[in-house]
Amino acid sequence: MARATAQRILADPSMLQVGRKQLPAVRAHSAGSALALCDEWGALIEAGAEAVAAALIDPTEHGHDMRQQAPFSGVLTNRERWAAISSVYPHAVA
Repeated sequence: MARATAQRILADPSMLQVGRKQLPAVRAHSAGSALALCDEWGALIEAGAEAVAAALIDPTEHGHDMRQQAPFSGVLTNRERWAAISSVYPHAVA
C-alpha cells in the first residue's frame, strides 16, 4: 500500500495536500515518540514528493515506524487500493 501511495504522490504531487490536511488529525491522536514522527512527516511534506515517497518505501525499522503515522489515507482510490492488495494477495476478494 505504501509503495502504491508513493507512486501516486510522485505522479501527482498535489496529493501532498492530503498529507498537509490530515497531519493535524494524526498529530491529535499521537503521543510520545509518535509526535516526533508527525514533525518528521511535516518536514518531508514541505521537502516535496520525492522526500515523501522515499520515506513511504523506506525498508528500515524507522521507515516502518513512519508508515504507522503516515497522514496519507485517501491518496489512493478504492480501485488503486484493491490493485495494491491484489498484487500481494492475488486471491483477495473485493
